[in-house]
This record gives sequence, C-alpha cells and structure tokens, in this order.
Amino acid sequence: MTSRTLAVRLATLLALAAPPLTAQEAPRWHGVPYTLPVGWTSQATDDVLLLLPKGVAADGTGGEAYGLLFDAELQSLEGEELAEAIADASGSLLEGSTLSSDRAGKIGVLDGRTFRYVLAVEGQGRVELRFHVFLAEGGVASLFAIAEQGKLSARKTELDALLDSIGRTTPVKPKRKPFGLGKKDEGETPRTEAPKDEGEDTPVTEEPVEEERPKRGNPLTRNRQRGEDGGESQPEPKEPGTGAVRLPGGKEQVWCGVAIDLPADWRTEAGEEDALLLLPPDFGQSGVLDEIYALCGDGSLKSLDAEDVVEQLQQALEQIQPGLTLRGAPRAAKFGALSGKEFVFTGSSPDGQTVEARVWAFPTPGGVRALLGLGFPGKLQARSRLVQSMLGSLRAAKGAGKQQGGGGQELVGQWVYFSNFNANNGGGSARQAVITLRANGTYEYDAENCSTNPFGAAWGESRSEGNWALRGNALVFTPYGGEAESYPLEKRNHPKNNDPMIVLDGKTFVTATQRRPW
Repeated sequence: MTSRTLAVRLATLLALAAPPLTAQEAPRWHGVPYTLPVGWTSQATDDVLLLLPKGVAADGTGGEAYGLLFDAELQSLEGEELAEAIADASGSLLEGSTLSSDRAGKIGVLDGRTFRYVLAVEGQGRVELRFHVFLAEGGVASLFAIAEQGKLSARKTELDALLDSIGRTTPVKPKRKPFGLGKKDEGETPRTEAPKDEGEDTPVTEEPVEEERPKRGNPLTRNRQRGEDGGESQPEPKEPGTGAVRLPGGKEQVWCGVAIDLPADWRTEAGEEDALLLLPPDFGQSGVLDEIYALCGDGSLKSLDAEDVVEQLQQALEQIQPGLTLRGAPRAAKFGALSGKEFVFTGSSPDGQTVEARVWAFPTPGGVRALLGLGFPGKLQARSRLVQSMLGSLRAAKGAGKQQGGGGQELVGQWVYFSNFNANNGGGSARQAVITLRANGTYEYDAENCSTNPFGAAWGESRSEGNWALRGNALVFTPYGGEAESYPLEKRNHPKNNDPMIVLDGKTFVTATQRRPW
C-alpha cells in the first residue's frame, strides 16, 4: 500500500464517520427546527436559505446546491396545487427535467412528500433534483437538493442526517471536540456522564500507561469465565483447523479474503473501494468523533518486513492526524489464525490532548491489510479487550470470501446506470439502476422506471439483495432465496472525464464515488 493510497482511504473513512449533527441549538426555518451537518453553513438570499457544505460555493459553480424554500400560499401536502408549485420550481432550478417519482413519507419527524426530477446532461451524466416537502408555520416548506447523481450519493450520510433532524427540537450535544481539535466554546460546561463500568474511559495523561498485553487467544474466553447466572461457563471452542477463537455471540464479517467476528450490536459501513468502517452501538450518539475503527488497506503492500512500512504508515496518518510518531518498535503478534504486527502511533491535538493510532496489520489473499483504531487513548483502552477478542477471531474466509477468491475488491462501491428516451409524440421513458457492491460479498440493487405518453405516466420499481462474486470476466449475483445469474463484465474509463465505469451485459454503469481510473 502506498502512503498516498492509504492516506486517501483513511481520510475517506473519517469523512464518512464524522458525526452528522452539530452541537449548537437547532436553527429554525419558518418555525421548524433543523440541524446542519458538521462543516455546513447557511446563507440567506431573497426567499431562499442556501445550505452550503464545506468547500461548496453559494453561486453553484461546484455543480451542487442545497437550500430551504417556503410558500405561504400553500397550506396542504395534498392536491394538485402543491404538485403544480413543485413543477414550477423544478423548471426554475433544473429546466427541462422530468418528474421521476412522488412519494409520501416522513421528513424527519414530520409528515411530508418527496419529489424527484431528473435530467440527462451531456458530459455530466444524470442530474437529479429533489424536493423534500413538509408543513411549516404559515405554509409549506421544502428542502431541495440538486446535483449530479454521483455527488448526491457521496453526500448521502450528510443529507440523511439533515433530513432526519427536521422537526427535532433537541439535537444531541457533544461530550467534547472530535479528537480535541479546536478550543472549548466560551461558557461551555464540563462534560458529565452516567456511571460506566469499571475500566471505561480512563483519565488521559500525557504519557498513557501501556495496557497489559493479552497472553494468547481471545481474552474474553481465556480459561473459565463466570456466566450471567453466576456459574462458570466453558471457553468458546477454537475454529477447527485454525488458531482463531470465535467471539461469543458475535457475527461473522467476511472482508478481502479473511473473516473476523464482530459483536452482534456493531454495524458496518462501506468506505471508498474496499475500506470498511466498524461502528460500535454508541458510535455518533454524542455528536463527536473520539474513536473510530476500520478495516483498511489496498493490498499493494505485500510484506510487513518491507523497510519503509513504518514510514508509509506514518505519512498516511499524517494526513488525518498530524504529528503522530511511532511509539516503541513494531510488535510481532498473532491475530487468531494470522500472524502480523502491531504498530502504535501517538501525538497531541492542538489543545494538548493525547491522540493515539493503533494499527494491527496482517496478510490477506490480496496483500497486507489492517484493522485501524484511532482516537483518545482512554476510549481505545476501554475498548481494547473487545478489540483483542475480535482480532483473536481472524481467520481465512469461507463462503463468500472463498467464492470471490480474494478478487474483485476494486469493484466495491456504488455504480449507476441511466437511460433516457424521448418520443416525437411527447412521450418517452427513463430508467435508473444503482448497484451497491459491498466488501463483505453482499450486494443491493435498486431500479426505477418511468414511462410517459400524452395521456399520462407510469412508474415501476425493482429491488434485489444477495451475494456477489467475481468469476473470471463475469460478475455473478445470487439473490437471497434465488438462483445465481452471471453477467459479462468489462472495465472502461469515461471518454470525457476518465471516470471508471463497468459494463454489465452491455449496460454501462458509472461510478458514484471518487476512484482512480482503471
């Protein structure tokens, strides 16, 4: 793995994991509270409140725009009057676009409707305009989003958080600043928390005491333990034929040719390409980012004995947490059935708090990869026994991992297909399909069809989930409860912007996330 590619992946992970809501008192739009994602600002112009992500200009030159609208003449979410008003607004914001869908559903905690308009733009792909409409004081309000579909997909986490905040009066206040970056706000009260189990969130010192190394295997199942009823329970058996110790009550996660057990209440979130976030159940609840875990690495590093391993890791970490340096020498370690090395980097945040990065690197069929833990030492220490148990379950993958043969990870991510046809009589059809390929070997497929004619329009949807695998020059999809289907695969780059594309059975899907050309 080069320092640049690892840096891109780690930076992407932190961007994905950043808490979606700020800790400020919720602003209001015509009486309705909402909360902006971290880094967003607002700017009033005429009757529109523009919502600006970090780095996005208010003049729309960045190719995306978001904002809040209001109409005092509208008093209901039903009837043709609202549909006509939305159609007029779509003509102003995205001239020539056509209605793709109109659905009723919750906007935050409020009843609402979502209208989607689409327009195929030469050289830009498919541009989408969304109106999320809800009742406000004295009329009807709408949150709009307009951008090329890939940019909307990239902003999904932020937009979902923004929509979820609408109508909520009590945004979560953070316990402290993410990784200690920035000074405390004037007048900020000390953080208070409910009592925790012994050993959690230990005080942070400038020179944290190194934790006791686990002896061998899974520390949660070493020797005999006390069960919930007070009696003794037997250790979890080892995985046959390996040195891995399964995590009691855990769930198997297959990733890049290896398998690891995660606690049942942890969830995962795919990052760029094959990166995978591992999120504890309390992740993000405080509104801050004080610890993060991820499976990462592009596999370009083939050996942990390379002379520049530490230099590459340090340069990559420098991009997301400047000033980290290696603490002690890398330690050879056994992670379940795999042999690897542990690296610990430490540094200080701008306000003087200690920050730590722990990298547990191990071989996979596609090269060296790692489990990363990054955060305040107290938080990492409180979770260390559980993380060691997860590492103790590492083993060669079976099932989906074996089916993929360790290949195809460069395909992980979201891919979008769009076609549009206009007839001379005013009718036409449009079709959009989105394939999400996950690093754990599962997929999700969503498609929408819209056909129009002078007498009306019709919409249709299809959806599928299951497992995917790369076999030679074909992608094989096996829906849950269904039979496998194989599609010839071809990789291409867009002739104008050089973005990577995949062609499945003659249909071209463009990448919805930033990635390097093939």
